Amino acid sequence: MNFLASNPVLAMVVFLGILVFVHELGHYLVGRAVGIGVEVFSLGFGPRLVGFRHGGTDYRISGLPFGGYVKFAGVVASEHVEPPFVGREMYRSPAWARAATILAGPLANLLLAFGIYTWMGYSGIEHPAPQIGAVLAGKPADLAGLEPGDYVLAIDGQPLLTQEEFRLQVAERPGQQLSLQVRRLDGSEHVLSVMPERVIEGHEQVGRIGVGFGNLPAIVTLSKEVRGLRTGDRIAAVSWGEQYFEVTGWYHLVYLFDRAYLDQSTQFVLHTQQNTQVVVDLAVWAHNRAELDASGSKVVRRERLAALLGMRHSQLTVTKTDVGPDVHPFQEGDILAAFAGAPVKNIYDLSEALLANESAQVEVEVLRQQVPRKLQVELEPITVQRVEGKATLYRLNTPFLGALEPPVKVIERYPYLVQALQYGWEQVREKASAIAQGLWQLITGNMPLKALGGPVLIAKIAGDAAEAGLMAFLGTMAIISINLGLINLVPLPAVDGGQLCVVFVEMIRRRPLEEEVFEQVQRLGFVILLALMILATYNDVSRFWTGVFVGR
Repeated sequence: MNFLASNPVLAMVVFLGILVFVHELGHYLVGRAVGIGVEVFSLGFGPRLVGFRHGGTDYRISGLPFGGYVKFAGVVASEHVEPPFVGREMYRSPAWARAATILAGPLANLLLAFGIYTWMGYSGIEHPAPQIGAVLAGKPADLAGLEPGDYVLAIDGQPLLTQEEFRLQVAERPGQQLSLQVRRLDGSEHVLSVMPERVIEGHEQVGRIGVGFGNLPAIVTLSKEVRGLRTGDRIAAVSWGEQYFEVTGWYHLVYLFDRAYLDQSTQFVLHTQQNTQVVVDLAVWAHNRAELDASGSKVVRRERLAALLGMRHSQLTVTKTDVGPDVHPFQEGDILAAFAGAPVKNIYDLSEALLANESAQVEVEVLRQQVPRKLQVELEPITVQRVEGKATLYRLNTPFLGALEPPVKVIERYPYLVQALQYGWEQVREKASAIAQGLWQLITGNMPLKALGGPVLIAKIAGDAAEAGLMAFLGTMAIISINLGLINLVPLPAVDGGQLCVVFVEMIRRRPLEEEVFEQVQRLGFVILLALMILATYNDVSRFWTGVFVGR
């Protein structure tokens, strides 16, 4: 996959080559099976490069590798037919045979997707687990008692396997009470009740409970001197008394602080990844016990426990960077405290502030050696394509010490063939339903034509999928294959759906269309297809290459 990932054009050729080959193979096999002669089976358009002849059919690879076609003999009565195909012309075939031949291409794409998903289900698919990485203070999850590190086992008694299942359950049920069964970091299981708040995203109302899923590493930023510890040190383990715990992340670390606090320990030992051991005196906790007990939220109390020791997470602590001060005036060790006047405590606050920002230059506040300083920062503009059209976002291109790490992974696997087949069918059904809804919105005008993508977008998708690995490449191919199959069923003269309409009209009339009418339909189809290709390519250019035309 690495070779394809480094060659997006080649990735697109392989990607499209497989999809088109399967589509045209469907037409070819069924056409041959019902007795229709095949003059040409071509991968690609344009001039013939290589190939061979067998049984009168020219099997070829053509010069333009962005498609392919099957040329059936005698599509209309006036067409000249070579001797091997006399009597096997398409126009002589019964309507059912022509309909089956036309329908076979889109169905072949759906079968390809079904086969890919079945194989993926049998082999095993890696997913992020439904384990909570962060709980935002004051949000429904915090109020319900959900904690960082909680592994969500079920919602309303329905077992969960993946993070995506959890997201969908919450998003689809705003304002509804949910019963969450969770397993804590200490192994205990609890049932919590949470009501997702209503949030407007785009044109839809979705549910959110205020959690994040990325794992924040246990890298500390110091606000006061801790002998033997430095900003940037990563905590690998914590021990007190006879207890020793390996640390999986920042929120696990502050959870262990909380356990030590509840145990009324007088000191504990931090074991760093840099192979040092730091003994920490916990007297400051005892002196502030009344305030800590009144925190009201475990999330808040745990952060205060760390703060009293002079520690905080390093999620927004600037690390060493090669970006010059003329671009970003940050210094190593700066802690980002506010962005455009809004306080930021974590990456989620910063993400919301960046999404709301519409200026290329903003004022930020940092803590530099614990002294507040205000800085003017230039942001990096990036262009994104949304359903409603192209938009410009601004990115703070600054590296932080505590970058989020991927969550725990789980493997979804169906070792029995019947289970794998059922998984394949469910995936095709769900994806086809979503794509069909999108196509309907496009046809009815509820989705703008700017959403159409062309060869450049396909090249990028193929390259990104190849870079992500074999499973991602195959999964993306399955989705695009379903897209191709359903688009070809749309009743436009440019695609198979239009040809099916012609056959159905002939079945109703009980006689073929006049050649002049058929040719007009073909010409209309060609014009529509050409127009869609031009529009899709224009959209690609506007997505990815706008800067070329405006001198950026």
